[in-house]
Amino acid sequence: MDVFRRFESLWPCFRGIQMFFRLLGHCFLVCVLMVSTAQAAVVLQLDLSTVNQVTISATTGLSLASVSGSDGTGVYLKDLLGDRVFSTSGATRLAGANLVYFNATSDGSPSLFRSGNGPDPGLNIYSMDNGTPSTASFTSGVQAFKGSATWSLTAQQYAAFLQAPTSGDIYAFADIINDLNGVPQVIGQYSVVPEPTSMAIFGLGALGMAYRARRKSMV
Repeated sequence: MDVFRRFESLWPCFRGIQMFFRLLGHCFLVCVLMVSTAQAAVVLQLDLSTVNQVTISATTGLSLASVSGSDGTGVYLKDLLGDRVFSTSGATRLAGANLVYFNATSDGSPSLFRSGNGPDPGLNIYSMDNGTPSTASFTSGVQAFKGSATWSLTAQQYAAFLQAPTSGDIYAFADIINDLNGVPQVIGQYSVVPEPTSMAIFGLGALGMAYRARRKSMV
């Protein structure tokens, strides 16, 4: 009888744990569906999880268009920085950078560009290859980029990146917003990994939901 009573008193805890894992399973399925839906289109990922740094990495995402252009012009991440005053002056590329077009060879010097004096809402990445092949290009249905690059940022630059949207279009070949009226085409999307604060808030939210489920099961 005592064993039964002890088990009965622990039952709400078991129910709380069961509900937590059920909730975790649902969240996992939703994440898998979201990732699988967007994965094909996302060709660059921006990671802001290290304070005052941005790492831009290629995914295995496939280009949405076939287009050729100049590496000196590069690609344009539309709406990444909005109307915030931002200049890439002071952003320092760290050693080991090898972000480049998938069919090209990296020269180790991918660069960021955005004039801090105008209302241009995007960010330009250029000077990625070593001239082999002589013309930069993307091929529809083929992986768009390879490699990654990290830049150290000033506090002001990092703050501007923290306000970036979670995703947006990438155009080739373009370096400013005015270029989008011509030949450039969307070759894929970028996605932004949350900064440390957002990840901490997400973790606390998950713990809070689990605690609430446990309390509810004990009532």
